[in-house]
Amino acid sequence: MMSTRTTLPLLLAFLAAACGGEPAEPTSPGESGAETVVDPVGTTTHLDPAHPEPIDELAETLTETHDRVDLGDSFAREAIGGEPGRRLTVDGSVVETWTFDTEAEAHAFAGRFSNDGRLFDGERLPWLETTHIYTFGPMVLMYLGDEARTLTSLGVVAEEVTAHAGTEVAGVLTADEIEERVREEALARFAFGGDEPLRLVEKEEVVFPDACLGVEGTSENCNEVETPGWRLTFAHGDDRIIAHTDAGAARIYWPSDR
Repeated sequence: MMSTRTTLPLLLAFLAAACGGEPAEPTSPGESGAETVVDPVGTTTHLDPAHPEPIDELAETLTETHDRVDLGDSFAREAIGGEPGRRLTVDGSVVETWTFDTEAEAHAFAGRFSNDGRLFDGERLPWLETTHIYTFGPMVLMYLGDEARTLTSLGVVAEEVTAHAGTEVAGVLTADEIEERVREEALARFAFGGDEPLRLVEKEEVVFPDACLGVEGTSENCNEVETPGWRLTFAHGDDRIIAHTDAGAARIYWPSDR
């Protein structure tokens, strides 16, 4: 018995010949045009080889300067409004992306992040890595980390809308300003009782072995890249509080709190 899959192209060819036209060449399933795919988080994607998605164009652009660029899984972070997106892996660095219908929508979404990338819609984001936000056409990209090669590549192909003292404007803060910013963060983070002041015991300029500033368990993506910064020790009564910060106090980690 001839299958439906075989019969249909022959029938179309016969009808075309009967109408005086040239028979159409049968197309394979892979050449049949757009395909609709719905991923596990409910994102609908229309795949059409003739009209690639923006994320495919981004991946192709990044491939020119990187050894390996892979499309990753879909995600939806509650801290960012549950907006569904797609991950991209660039030589091991994870870049999270969101695609919108227009560039204006993408810029509006990017504008919901604070200038330093610490807040979204005015709420503190729950991770400690430096948050870099970019726009690429109708896309918003988010990279958590400080891998120099990744930052350079993203900065070339996309427009960054966040700014960080530890990267773009390194060296702006003085040692006293670093101390003051860390002190403010400590007072906000820890519930100090009584009238005892928070005293600085030691302040040391160091080079940490990784982007986590030498503090284990701070992030899921801790790149092994030397990171200049400071180690500060404060005292409150009998308590000692240690803080690790990068050169611009964009990231402050608390090893004594772990």
